[in-house]
Amino acid sequence: MELRQLVSFYHVAQLRSVSKAARTLGLGQPTVTTHLRKLEDEFEIILFDRIKRP
Repeated sequence: MELRQLVSFYHVAQLRSVSKAARTLGLGQPTVTTHLRKLEDEFEIILFDRIKRP
């Protein structure tokens, strides 16, 4: 686990959006998604329900 992964998780939780969190952090959306997936793999849980908005 890395601090940047936790920071990404925090921002996604606060903003309720991966894309908004990525913009806030100055990262690409795929990078933030990778951070979340690594945390999920490490803790063996799903952190967020992912839904696609129209």
